[in-house]
Amino acid sequence: MDVHDLFRRLGAGAKFDVKRFSADAARFQINFFRNKHKIHIQGTDLPDPITTFQQLEQEYKINSRLLQNILDAGFQTPTPIQMQAIPVMLHGRELLASAPTGSGKTLAFSIPILMQLKQPANKGFRALIISPTRELASQIHRELIKISEGTGFRIHMIHKAAVAAKKFGPKSSKKFDILVTTPNRLIYLLKQDPPGIDLTSVEWLVVDESDKLFEDGKTGFRDQLAFIFLACTSHKVRRAMFSATFAYDVEQWCRLNLDNIITISIGARNSAVETVEQELLFVGSETGKLLAMRELVKKVANVIQQAGCPVPEYIKGFQKLL
Repeated sequence: MDVHDLFRRLGAGAKFDVKRFSADAARFQINFFRNKHKIHIQGTDLPDPITTFQQLEQEYKINSRLLQNILDAGFQTPTPIQMQAIPVMLHGRELLASAPTGSGKTLAFSIPILMQLKQPANKGFRALIISPTRELASQIHRELIKISEGTGFRIHMIHKAAVAAKKFGPKSSKKFDILVTTPNRLIYLLKQDPPGIDLTSVEWLVVDESDKLFEDGKTGFRDQLAFIFLACTSHKVRRAMFSATFAYDVEQWCRLNLDNIITISIGARNSAVETVEQELLFVGSETGKLLAMRELVKKVANVIQQAGCPVPEYIKGFQKLL
């Protein structure tokens, strides 16, 4: 007699009230789903994950054009970080999310931002996204432009601080909605007298690749972030930090500075995304190493060009060095 036979005999004739245990059954299903997709979440009053993008239409009333843009861009099924981070942000919760590079973090914060802003409004910037490098900021900017096509949102990126001060300053028309930038350029504008940019209408402040920002001069960036936070004076402002690794410094800072935070991590902490193929290449000598690096950078540049995107400056820099 195995354990299943034992429980069947012990439970023979017993009657269970299905309604009484329906909530527990639903919670079990949700936890099973999270475990299946390696979604680890901590906090209180946790929103349930979504399983499809169509669910956003049924439960959260997503703009039909936005949903169609997402599907047309080839995003048929949400990734684990999107499954959980999107509903967390749609519930207005502050968030620290960690998922491997290539797991879809940009879409995980772009979709809820566009959904919560609903439509363009001449109130100035209502969402601010900070990225550690100009190349990453450009990538986020392109992604937002792509999925928001036809919705009317005005999405901007700071290229030159002097031009931005005239465009986004206190005398501007405020006909813009979302700003993507690096921290240094934003701080430069905020420190002008009067400030070269107004962040008093910001409802969502997202810091992407926050672990990288903390690595590059930890104390300095904390001071910058505090300065930016103080400039976002709206009572509606919510903050979300996304990173590829679950850095201790970032986690501690978030627990001290964010309100009723929810933390999400996907897979084993600080691991590479499963779709990345890792290969060990024996090169034999320093010359062989140089040749292998040159070939690798060339392949990366070709893939980027074939995707119809401009090759980042740092890739071109590598090509010149090699």
